[in-house]
Amino acid sequence: MWFYAKDDRQIGPVSEDIIVELIRKGEITRETKVWRDGFQDWKKLEDTELSKYLVEAPKAPSYISNKSMDNPKENIVVTNKSSGNLKTLLIVMASVLITIVALSIGYVFIIKNKSSKSSEVNNYNQPPVVANQPQPSQAPPQTPQTSNQYPPPPSNYATPQQQTPTQYPQSQYSQTNEVAAIDLVVENYYSNIPNNLEVSYEQLSPERRASMPFSSWASGYGSTLYDKLQNIKVLELTPDYAKVFVTFQSKDIANDGGTIVKNWEGTWTLVKENGKWYLDRSDIRLANGYYKRPLY
Repeated sequence: MWFYAKDDRQIGPVSEDIIVELIRKGEITRETKVWRDGFQDWKKLEDTELSKYLVEAPKAPSYISNKSMDNPKENIVVTNKSSGNLKTLLIVMASVLITIVALSIGYVFIIKNKSSKSSEVNNYNQPPVVANQPQPSQAPPQTPQTSNQYPPPPSNYATPQQQTPTQYPQSQYSQTNEVAAIDLVVENYYSNIPNNLEVSYEQLSPERRASMPFSSWASGYGSTLYDKLQNIKVLELTPDYAKVFVTFQSKDIANDGGTIVKNWEGTWTLVKENGKWYLDRSDIRLANGYYKRPLY
């Protein structure tokens, strides 16, 4: 569990998940002092393992002085010498271009004449065809047989007939159904953020909900526009335990009105209680992100 300092107040203990959401909202920064069990003293957030959740905003464009803006003519110097140099350069470029075009036309003409003479020589060397003379039999080239007139799909494309169903080992329970149920829990969790947080919260295990009240958990999503699930893969599966790998994208409103987009990846462990799967523990880390300034 973590403690952090804000407005000369010590706040905590809070879980690492809540710290991550506060970073996403911009309420705590790399300069925020934090502490956890094992630290000798308070540390800046950027000096702890929480620094992996930080994302840098792009630097502002370089500043243009008011003097240059007030007198733009001071930055423009036009001389007759530069104008004359420009005319000379244009004349040279036009001459080069005309030369290239002339050479190209001559090359095409030479190639065309050479091809025509070669064709005449080949026709001259061919023996005359005698009427009614039997010709050697030659089988016509075989036309590839295709099921339709469309080009074949690329080699990495699997048609419905080519797809092989996933084979799960036989056991006392159906792994196929369990995988589908696990996918549904993860999808329900992310797809209902932030518009239906109660549904997302219900996907957490009873033990996790007991350690983190709804109001405390939901406060981390106050500035969230969406959490979009991109990928999910089951890594481990037993009758009452599962581990999945997920990737998702979050979009939050920054304090200045801009938006912060982050890409996350990591794992969730799930437990099965009373016949239902729940999200229990997470190990999610920031992959990358970017800041988009407000349009005004």
